[in-house]
Amino acid sequence: MKKIVVLVVVIVGAWFAWKHFGKSGLVGKEIPESERVTFITARDKVSVADNLDAGIWTLVLFTEPGSAESKALETKLEVAVRQKVSTVRMMVIDVGGLGTPAAMDLGLTKLPTAWLFDGVAKKQDEIPKILTLLGA
Repeated sequence: MKKIVVLVVVIVGAWFAWKHFGKSGLVGKEIPESERVTFITARDKVSVADNLDAGIWTLVLFTEPGSAESKALETKLEVAVRQKVSTVRMMVIDVGGLGTPAAMDLGLTKLPTAWLFDGVAKKQDEIPKILTLLGA
């Protein structure tokens, strides 16, 4: 009997969190639709930290021009941020390729690369997990 009560409490708690905070679990400040996606071109240096704000989920996607894989991921993530998760803003940073000073300074080893921040702390850098969190 005790196990059933605990199970019911867990299920009700999970339902309450889903209902009130969203399916993604990315609870935070609502981002206006017009501010959800920003595009930046950076070949020299770019500071990710300068673009992070406490209490705001930020997805940073590093891409390179002409890459079908970068464009496909960018599109998928943009749709999720604009239509499914209103508490995440996305910055798409075109670093130009792995050999640019910007990419080397950031320590990028593969493009595209995505980092998800909860405020100023990096929470996830695995693309499949980020896609799942965003419901993409």
